[in-house]
Amino acid sequence: MNIFIDGLKIPVMPENIKIGNSQNLETVNIIEAGEIPINIGATLKTIEFTSFVPGSFSDGSYMRHGNINPKSFIANIENKKKNGTPVQLLVGGPLGAAINSKFLIETFDLSSKVGYENDVIYLIKFTEYKKHVAKKIEITKQKVIFNKPKPTNNNKPTPRTATTQTPHHKTHTVVRGDTLWAIAQRNYGSGSQYPKIFNANRDKIKDPNLIYPGQVLTIP
Repeated sequence: MNIFIDGLKIPVMPENIKIGNSQNLETVNIIEAGEIPINIGATLKTIEFTSFVPGSFSDGSYMRHGNINPKSFIANIENKKKNGTPVQLLVGGPLGAAINSKFLIETFDLSSKVGYENDVIYLIKFTEYKKHVAKKIEITKQKVIFNKPKPTNNNKPTPRTATTQTPHHKTHTVVRGDTLWAIAQRNYGSGSQYPKIFNANRDKIKDPNLIYPGQVLTIP
C-alpha cells in the first residue's frame, strides 16, 4: 500500500488510518417537546493518520521512498496546508485505489521522540473537499404601467390612471441555522414580524418553530 499527497509519496506507511464518515444531526428545540435531533445528511469524510519522516537513511527496510529529504517533505506539506487549496489524496492497495479524492489539509502537527531526535513525527488530518455552488435567488422589481389618456368630445384630457401589475414576492431558501425570527429580522428589520412569513407559507410550514434547510419560503 502507498499514500500519495498531490503525487508526493509519504516515506513511511502509518500503522493505521482513521477514516470518519458520520451522519450530521441538527438539534431543533420544539415547544413542549424539548430538543429533537434531525438528520440533515452525511458529514464530510475525514482521514487521519500518524507517521514519521526518518532523519537518517541507515535503515531503509521500512521506507517506501528511500531518498526523501525530511525538511523538503515537511515544507511541502506545510505549504499545501497554508495555501488552503485542495490536494489529491490517493491511498492505494493491492486491489487498486481505496481512496482517490480531493481533500483539504486540516491539521499537520509535528513532534519528536527522545532518542530519535532526527526523525520528524507528524499527525496529519484531511477533510473531504466539496465545491460549493451558491444558489441564485432572483428578485423581480414591481412595474407600473400608465394608460395613455383618450381625448373626449369636449377635448378635455382624461386624467391618467396608473395600474400596477400583481407584485412579485421575494423568496428565501432556508439554510442550516435559519429561523423565521432571523429571516424576518433580515427582511423587515424586526424579528417580531415573523408571523407575516409564517402566514404566507402555511402550505409549507406547520409549526413556526420548525423549518428545514432547502425549503423555499415566500417573503411577502
